Amino acid sequence: MKKFLVLTILVILSSLSLHADLLRIEGAAGAWKAEPSGEMNYKKSARFDLQETLAYNSDTITYAWILVKHPIPVLPNLRLEYDNLDYSGVSKKGYTWEGTTVGVGAKSTLSLKQYDAIMYYNVLDNTFWATLDLGLDAKFIKASFDINDPGDNYAYSASDNIVLPMLYGRVRAEVPLTNIGVEADMKWIGYGSVDAYEIRIKADYTFDAFIVEPMVELGYRTLVVNIDSSDYDIDGSLDADFSGFYMGVGIRY
Repeated sequence: MKKFLVLTILVILSSLSLHADLLRIEGAAGAWKAEPSGEMNYKKSARFDLQETLAYNSDTITYAWILVKHPIPVLPNLRLEYDNLDYSGVSKKGYTWEGTTVGVGAKSTLSLKQYDAIMYYNVLDNTFWATLDLGLDAKFIKASFDINDPGDNYAYSASDNIVLPMLYGRVRAEVPLTNIGVEADMKWIGYGSVDAYEIRIKADYTFDAFIVEPMVELGYRTLVVNIDSSDYDIDGSLDADFSGFYMGVGIRY
């Protein structure tokens, strides 16, 4: 009986040790050179271009993410992300908003501040150097649009909070005998007045270190957002693409 108890305890401790090895914390912060393209309109009126009309050009967007992978099988793992798409420009062409003609030289600002909480499960966890994650992303967007046209004495300002439940998938491969990893992930929703997806492809390099390992990442990211005005306080519809390369530094534990 004593031998059985000792053996049982050893098996439990061994199992806990194996699961403890699965505890992982990773995070990074960096810059995304996101170039905007696409159109806006006011309640189905004439569309106008983000670049050609509003003069929005590529901007450097700050981003950050952190993930926590734990050894409890029934609970999902967690990944948190943040970035702030913020564009401003002086219009190169006139356009119509609220039935008012906004003239050349009017200032405007479009902001999409994003917070993502991703709950996912490991379908594969570095199995033969491959990882597959599947889950759901609760994306929260704090959106705002402002116009200031002093020439015509016109101003507009509106904001709203947009919540998008998105499907999430991630694949990763470790290059054998190197510290290089390559991965891609995707988020998607297509429902009602919202159609949006986000794709990232990256490579990273992890430096050998004790316990906490530094890491650098380089990739390309595309965010496509098509939101109709009927469900939100911002009266304009947005059909836009934000794309560009990004680079960041981080740690792995």
